[in-house]
Amino acid sequence: MRYQINIVRELRLQEQRAERRRVVYSVLTVAGFGLLGLSLFYAVLQALPMEATLEKDRREVSRLESEYRQYRQTEAIIEKEDVELLDNIQRGRVYWTRKLLALANHLPDGYRIESIKSDKDRLTVRGTGEASRNQNQLIVLNDYLASLKADPQFGDAFGRVYLTSSSVSRGVEGGRVAFEFAAER
Repeated sequence: MRYQINIVRELRLQEQRAERRRVVYSVLTVAGFGLLGLSLFYAVLQALPMEATLEKDRREVSRLESEYRQYRQTEAIIEKEDVELLDNIQRGRVYWTRKLLALANHLPDGYRIESIKSDKDRLTVRGTGEASRNQNQLIVLNDYLASLKADPQFGDAFGRVYLTSSSVSRGVEGGRVAFEFAAER
């Protein structure tokens, strides 16, 4: 029996395996460096806007510090008349949200407010409503005005509330009441 070994063929197979490993390692190395490059590029893209924001904030802080130094150097002299004027403004102001809420809360069913006008010390309100068959519109309006005057949210600023005009118009669908009242301090 005779054995024959082809050493060249075995060497060629080992060289092919080594070549395949070298190609795989080269591809993995290139892919690794590519991922590293992409990561660095992404980090730079994230860092640049942050750096710009920081620089903008530094400029803003610097501006505010400068204004504060200027403020500290300037001495404001407040005269007695200015303090009295500010006090008058504080005492004379009206919180309209509560007043408007009181106007709406006490409004009778079937009635609506169409315009509100405010002068210095006078509030004028115009509205309409449905006229009833028993013609008690004046009683309904009088009750409405009395409830407004009694409401602490409305009456604290407007002590005098009175009806300035009222009219009824009859039509095909029934009657309409137009009214106007004033509230004064």
